[in-house]
Amino acid sequence: MLDYRLTAQEAFALAQLHGLVSLEGWQAVLPKVAGALVETAAPPRLVIDMTAVLGYLGTPERRQVGALLAMHFRQIEKVAIVVQAHKITDVVSSEAQRNGLTLRLFPEHDDAVAWVSA
Repeated sequence: MLDYRLTAQEAFALAQLHGLVSLEGWQAVLPKVAGALVETAAPPRLVIDMTAVLGYLGTPERRQVGALLAMHFRQIEKVAIVVQAHKITDVVSSEAQRNGLTLRLFPEHDDAVAWVSA
């Protein structure tokens, strides 16, 4: 199961995820993060830090995560995901972009912040 902590920065919101990755975990946590963004009136830019998330998903599940991200964060101008370099593939971002979300994955937190803040 995935848990999160959301903090509002000046130019973006930061969602720090932790736990064991699963499609069910994503399905449970994304609506919570989206709701918290609305409640906190966070800026319309989001960095999701996944460096504390354990495990991997297969390609079909990654496609579903991309679609879920697009569905829950449609109102967000830019979404950056920080994840270990060896976990980055084009599957999540391609599916999210195909569904209308401006999303990029980064191995470094500072690079994600720079892109989402620009």
